Amino acid sequence: MWFSKYNELTIQDKKSFSLYVNKLLQVNYLVKVKKDSTSAYFFISKHFEIFKEYLLLMDIELEINNKLGVISISNIHGTNKINLKLLDSIFLLILRLLYEENKKEITLNKNVEVKISDIHDMFNVIGFEGLNKTKISECLILFKKYSLININSTTQFKVTDLVTIYPAIEIAINVDEIKDVYSKLDSYKSEDNNEETKENQAD
Repeated sequence: MWFSKYNELTIQDKKSFSLYVNKLLQVNYLVKVKKDSTSAYFFISKHFEIFKEYLLLMDIELEINNKLGVISISNIHGTNKINLKLLDSIFLLILRLLYEENKKEITLNKNVEVKISDIHDMFNVIGFEGLNKTKISECLILFKKYSLININSTTQFKVTDLVTIYPAIEIAINVDEIKDVYSKLDSYKSEDNNEETKENQAD
C-alpha cells in the first residue's frame, strides 16, 4: 500500500511529496524541460508508485511519458475536465497544429517556439475571426497556467514575441493524425457560424 511506502520517505521527502501533489492538481501537466517543474518531474518519477496509488484514492490516474518528458493526471471517470470556451478550444487546436508543423525541425534539447503572429495567421488561414489582443492574452494566460505553453508576458506582448509550446500539448490534444485536428476545427467553425446566425436572427 502507498502509506507504508510513504512512511519510508524522509521528512524532507514527505514535504516534497505534499508540495508536488498539490502542484500536479493545480497544473495537470509537469514538463521535464520546464525549469520550475524539473525537480518535481524527477522526484515523482523516482517515487512514481507512491504518487500513483495515492492519487487513485481520489480517482485520479497518474501517467508518465518518458519519451515526451511529461507527467500528467486525469480523472478515471472522465469528469473534472476544464470547460473551455469555443475560442479557447480553437486556440488550443491551433497550438497543436503549430506544434506538429514545427516539432520535426527542432533538436531533442529544444522546444517548439512560434510567434504570436503565427497564431494569428493560422486563425486567418482557417477562417476564424474576432481574435484580438485581449482574447489572445486570455488564452495565453489559461494555457500557460496548465504548462502547455510559456511566454514571458501574457499582457505586454508584441506579435513578434515567441511562445514556447511544450510537449504536454500532445497529451492535451491526443490525435493520431493531424487531419483529426482539422476535422475538429471544422466542427468548431460550424458551431461558430451557427452562433453568429442565431445572433443575427435575434437582432
